[in-house]
Amino acid sequence: MALLNFADVRGYRALDAQACRVAGSALTERYASASPFPHIAIDDFVPREILRDVLTDFPARREQTAFDRHQERLKYQFSPQQCGSAVIFNTDLDSYHGHPDPLACPVGRSRRSIATYYYTVPRNADFGIERETQFRVRPVSDDRRDWKMILHHVMQDWTPPALRKGRRGALLPRLLSR
Repeated sequence: MALLNFADVRGYRALDAQACRVAGSALTERYASASPFPHIAIDDFVPREILRDVLTDFPARREQTAFDRHQERLKYQFSPQQCGSAVIFNTDLDSYHGHPDPLACPVGRSRRSIATYYYTVPRNADFGIERETQFRVRPVSDDRRDWKMILHHVMQDWTPPALRKGRRGALLPRLLSR
């Protein structure tokens, strides 16, 4: 049986918010205590009949050239054996995750993935630093450093908040506009 189940709500399939909270609460400890970082892999996340319907609307598979390559700093790998699996984990300023190379699937198969992101910030939080995604250069690859982004982050890290452009009441933009 799937962890989350859909109900018909005025002609649409929808999740019950309270049922989702109950299901999530039951997995809290397993998520929090997972190693090497908090995460959870869930089989049968949603009902297969829902996924079959989604699959009919998915774009057709395009041919790609792909290869397997060992990632030297790989910490955790998830390879679902069936349709309907989910992996849930936190991302933050210092998390590294992703799929840097095209996935090598068996002949006649393709990866069908839906990624969703849920962003939260604690109330009254002012981290003072805004970040964009910074892609890391991988060993033995044609990747290149994004020096513009690196410089932007260095400036964000070392410029006092009162001087930063874009901050409400920032001193430097006001002084420069005189």
